Amino acid sequence: MKSKLFRITAALLCVLLLAVCSFSALAGPVDLSRRCSVTFRVTSFYEPVPGGNILICKVASFDGSKYTWIPALASFPVRPENVDTFAECAALYALVQTKNLPTQERTIDSNGEAQFTDLEPGMYLYYQTVPAPGYTSIPPFVFSLPLLEDDGTWNYDPIIYPKPIKTTPDPTTPTTPTTPTTPTTPTSPSDPFTTYPNDSTSPSSPTNPSSPTNPSNPTSPSNPTSPSTPTSPSTPTEPSGTTAPDEPTKPTKPEKPTKPGETTTAPDHSKTEPRTTTEKPEELPKTGQLKWPIPVLAGLGLLLLGLGALIRLLDRRSDEEETP
Repeated sequence: MKSKLFRITAALLCVLLLAVCSFSALAGPVDLSRRCSVTFRVTSFYEPVPGGNILICKVASFDGSKYTWIPALASFPVRPENVDTFAECAALYALVQTKNLPTQERTIDSNGEAQFTDLEPGMYLYYQTVPAPGYTSIPPFVFSLPLLEDDGTWNYDPIIYPKPIKTTPDPTTPTTPTTPTTPTTPTSPSDPFTTYPNDSTSPSSPTNPSSPTNPSNPTSPSNPTSPSTPTSPSTPTEPSGTTAPDEPTKPTKPEKPTKPGETTTAPDHSKTEPRTTTEKPEELPKTGQLKWPIPVLAGLGLLLLGLGALIRLLDRRSDEEETP
């Protein structure tokens, strides 16, 4: 009698827990006739990233309780509500590109925003083909319209915060010094003894002196003066020796570059002001899938195992009492 009572009580408890779990998962009613919108705010470290484009494409329909792939994507092996990794979204994006599905495109304005309006409920894939200058392309990802919030309400106009990665280096970040090149071997100076002075610098050859003329006076002429002996040409001076080339200086060892954000001197925290911001912190894209039922169902399974063990123990005691 007692075992039957415990079995009935356990069964009723299981039905009650499952009903509560199902009621919580269904959340509030959804208005499928209402049109939706979505706003993309592209940011990087809380700063807007203007430029580039955003494209969206509807990939699944929504009937209020579950998502179903559109016919062109029916071959995708993962259920729509289970697509939640970048690898799965990249595979879905590759399939979308082969199907030539209709898309909508917006240009990201100067505030880093792009808005799409008048959208049907369902699941959409967003991606980027033209990145902002100095940033990488936004990876493709999925989102749901309307979006189921954590409190169980439906958001028909959600805001999504994609986060591209900056590619251009920060001007304040020191760059790694380049390896110094090996100095070239100096050329040997020309041999001063193998070079000759120009003809213009060579002394002219001395001319022979003219012979003295006979004196007109019959008298014995005075002893003519002997012509001056020509001086021998001066020996050409050797060109001034070229100075030996300087020894090549050894390349100096480059200083160890500092890591990005690292300073060579300890920062003075007493002069820095605390950073305050009123902007909404960055959030991961919300896809509408619920994660909390996993631990709830796991706890229910453990509870049911415990009830089963208790019922078996009570059955054994009941059998022992009934045996004479």
